[in-house]
Amino acid sequence: MSTYVRDATEDDLPGIADVSVASGTDSGTDVEYLRHLMRDGKVAVAIANGRPLGFAAALLVGDVTMLADLFVRRDAQSAGVGRRLLDYVLAGSTDRMTCASHDPRAIALYTRAGMTARWALLYLSGPALRPGGPTNPIPVEQAAAWEHRWTGADRKSSYRYWAADGGAALAVGTPDEPQAVAAVGRRELRHLAVAPGADPTAAVRAALAASRAGRVFLPSVHPALASLLADSWRITDFDLYMTSVARTTEPTGVFHPGLA
Repeated sequence: MSTYVRDATEDDLPGIADVSVASGTDSGTDVEYLRHLMRDGKVAVAIANGRPLGFAAALLVGDVTMLADLFVRRDAQSAGVGRRLLDYVLAGSTDRMTCASHDPRAIALYTRAGMTARWALLYLSGPALRPGGPTNPIPVEQAAAWEHRWTGADRKSSYRYWAADGGAALAVGTPDEPQAVAAVGRRELRHLAVAPGADPTAAVRAALAASRAGRVFLPSVHPALASLLADSWRITDFDLYMTSVARTTEPTGVFHPGLA
């Protein structure tokens, strides 16, 4: 069976959704997520006999290439398809990261690609929190501008995706001098960046309380974790954050599993 890898197109969206469902995930069924990645990053499909065997996606976050997704049909696994997809979407990059599945085969594949597991990205769910510090809705462009000032990463397009379908961007604190900026949508806190020197626990709790979000993706080393667990939040799943970049500081924000 001859297999080749190429850039995905709109015509591939149904096949990508089929691969996603067959792989036990729903990320490939989110058309707007895939269109965001096609527009601002790279989405690839592996094809054999006209049938999609797998797909992968990557996006530049600052100066680091984020592997957003990589899934292969179960009946096509262990045949090198994942390796070919990974090489295709990471071509030309040296600084890489991903929030990987905890599947041992995925960990081995990404380790061979130069990435090392650093911490678990925890999926937490819980009840509404008591109101925290002040928060204010702000335009997504303003939220992205603050994050760019703090980190150097241009996230405007991702903020638009995160805040779509009834979501919003928030400033924790005043819009003119926020302690953090966040994107919320579908009753989850999807992303949060903290200003240098600000309190990350207070920022996370304020954003969760203001948005009444019942779900958040939090690094296992985040200082807010113990506080949320004490308020009856629970860990429902996890992925592994893996990177080839040496980090000297622990994460203070909230990470979206596919877009960081």
